[in-house]
Amino acid sequence: MIERLRSAASPVRATLTAQKTGRNFFLGGLAALALLATTGTAAKAQYYPDTTRPNQYDIRIGTYIPSEKDGRELGGTYMWTFAADYRIQRLPQYNSYSIVSLEYIERNDLRIIPLTIGQVWQTLGNPQFVGRRYFYGLGVGLYQVRGSGPEVSGTNKVLPGGYLNAGVDLTEQWFLEGRYHYMSRYDTKFIGGLELTAGIRF
Repeated sequence: MIERLRSAASPVRATLTAQKTGRNFFLGGLAALALLATTGTAAKAQYYPDTTRPNQYDIRIGTYIPSEKDGRELGGTYMWTFAADYRIQRLPQYNSYSIVSLEYIERNDLRIIPLTIGQVWQTLGNPQFVGRRYFYGLGVGLYQVRGSGPEVSGTNKVLPGGYLNAGVDLTEQWFLEGRYHYMSRYDTKFIGGLELTAGIRF
């Protein structure tokens, strides 16, 4: 008799267990979606460059666009930029890494050499679009600046500053990035601006 009752109860227990498991799975899925929506990152997701290339360098080339007339008078509307980045710390649990950047920006009578340290966060992105992974971050550092022209000294000066950046990975190696650099004035001139680069990882 007891065995029959146990046999009869087994499907009920299995159904209740399945319902509970399904409910927990559903609630877990909602929590995960909420986390993705609020943070824009997948906390446990691994990002291929950091897992397959622990000591990773980036090389970027592109253009620098001074945002105000003062900078454009010294360096022109568009300036050449060359940059190298190096990852110094990985935080896979946050889908993030720390980066040191050395850049060289010059044209006409203006030269800017930023040395910065920053933090970058990666997202999974949307697989329906080119570039499934996106990233964004910020950094601070020192900017060595030399400019010559009216109302400037023409001497080398080291200015404090920082940047905000965002970008997209086109492939496992190639990516596009934009940075906005903001720094103290060079004499009376504000020379901050937007940097647009294409890069490769190796």
